[in-house]
Amino acid sequence: MRIKNNSKSDQIFQELRLDILSGKIPGGTRLVETVLAKEKGVSRTPVREALQQLAKEELLYAIPRAGYIVQSLSESDIMDLFETRMAIEHVAGQKAINNITDAELTQLKNNLNISKAAIDKDSTIDMPNYDIEFHEIIYKATRSKYLYRICMMLSDYTLKFRQSIIIYPEVAQRALKDHNQIYQAFKKKSPEKLDKAINSHLKVVKKDILESLSKLRQESFL
Repeated sequence: MRIKNNSKSDQIFQELRLDILSGKIPGGTRLVETVLAKEKGVSRTPVREALQQLAKEELLYAIPRAGYIVQSLSESDIMDLFETRMAIEHVAGQKAINNITDAELTQLKNNLNISKAAIDKDSTIDMPNYDIEFHEIIYKATRSKYLYRICMMLSDYTLKFRQSIIIYPEVAQRALKDHNQIYQAFKKKSPEKLDKAINSHLKVVKKDILESLSKLRQESFL
């Protein structure tokens, strides 16, 4: 089943998807069709379609006669996610480096400048958006719609954990440093340096997420 663009189902799907990926609706939360329909002032049909689509994306899992549960990612799942991202982004990086335009390089540079200005002003609230934008420019430069979709999907899964920690100044600084190395590799047209920079960046992101998850679990027992 595919939800039509601009439909009420699609609107609810996008709202719930963003809330789940951003962590606003945490893992383990139960979502009930009738309750959501009442909250959003709509019939049960568009809510049902949205929940079914979210389940297909494995952001929810269905409990017979009880609704849906928001999926939680374990440390093992996170490790698997990043192993997959590294493999896919290696392919994406090598395609992008052969197709990236001067205009797209300028977009990357502008993104770095905006990110640095935000960090310098101690205003990192929008860093998740800058992070997404930086990588999306690269994904588009692959000139492959299928690779773009896969990369964006994996990026979205990462966002669930990434968004809550990249606003910290030290994490934002690391992201900016890594992004600059990726940009320099593109600018120099060096596939080897690009591959090294991307792998290094994803390892840092994985480490940040795992440490944050461990801290949250420890705090939950205090």
